[in-house]
Amino acid sequence: MKLDIDNIRKGEQNTLNLNFSLDLGTIESYGDEIHVISPVDVKGKLYVVDCRLYITLEIATDMQAHCNRCLESFVYHFNSSINAEIIHENLFEYEDDQIDDDIIYYKDNMFDLDKLIKEHIIMNIPIKLVCDEACQGLCPKCGAKIEKGSCNCNHLQPHDNDIDPRLAKLKELL
Repeated sequence: MKLDIDNIRKGEQNTLNLNFSLDLGTIESYGDEIHVISPVDVKGKLYVVDCRLYITLEIATDMQAHCNRCLESFVYHFNSSINAEIIHENLFEYEDDQIDDDIIYYKDNMFDLDKLIKEHIIMNIPIKLVCDEACQGLCPKCGAKIEKGSCNCNHLQPHDNDIDPRLAKLKELL
């Protein structure tokens, strides 16, 4: 969804309510593909205060992701918000160390909301997605998912032949 910034600034009303859905399909994040299984619900407003343009958005969607511990697929509920000022890139002079996250730059009097929302989702997806905080992941020996206890290979009991020979001397200290 592209917005013409000049029409909003010159319009009679200084608030534009936004309520729409966006279909993103698949997002690549940290080398993993995340499927957006429900349309992204976007609610918010674009408003002018003292000739300055601001945007406030609430974003919600469901994504199909893989757990970083047990590798099983699960549904991740994503909720986030955007609160920023919108400035034409020619009107703002900045130095390299003064880039502000609460400012969104646009050019050619057009502002692409779809691009903004997709970038915001990518930047706010956690690096480590887990299906459950209590997920224990996979057994290091047999590769089975560890659920409520342990697997049958008894991986929690160290065996003498499992000790790295370079560290065997440290066992004598215990």
